[in-house]
Amino acid sequence: MNFSSRKIEQAVEEISRLPGIGKKTALRLALHLLRRPEGQTDALAAALVDLRQNTTFCGTCHTLSDTETCSICASPKRDS
Repeated sequence: MNFSSRKIEQAVEEISRLPGIGKKTALRLALHLLRRPEGQTDALAAALVDLRQNTTFCGTCHTLSDTETCSICASPKRDS
């Protein structure tokens, strides 16, 4: 696909790396994000950065967690 903007092209390229998202859908999503109020787009970007930086897998059960040991594995009631 040829785009009039290099920034749109970059956004489409990155969005289309998500599973199940092709170039056309990525373009639709990029255009949708451009039409949203700036604060909403910034909130989405911040949530994605926070998710990537502050989410890990529990060292015990390997479920997604905000800490090294998830709340279930850390519970004193577990296995009792």
